[in-house]
Amino acid sequence: LCDVSFISLYCILEAILPLSDEFLTLFKPQFEVGRATKRNKKGVVVDKEAILNALENFKNHLKTKDFQILKIQESLVKGKNGNVEFFIHFKRA
Repeated sequence: LCDVSFISLYCILEAILPLSDEFLTLFKPQFEVGRATKRNKKGVVVDKEAILNALENFKNHLKTKDFQILKIQESLVKGKNGNVEFFIHFKRA
């Protein structure tokens, strides 16, 4: 299980992938979409297309590392300030 704060998952991915063959990560769009993406006053990402693109980019990146996505599920619990977050379950292909 991987839940990091204030950084992108990409920052730690290379360090954690050798540790296991299967992962459950919490994907937090506010740290994955880039600073230029539109947000509300509380910092919540409001650009749904940017969120979908960030998820797709992450999925594609995992494929290049020989991992396959088992499931992506939006969390029923919102992040601080109301951010939408996603659980991503993946394993080595």
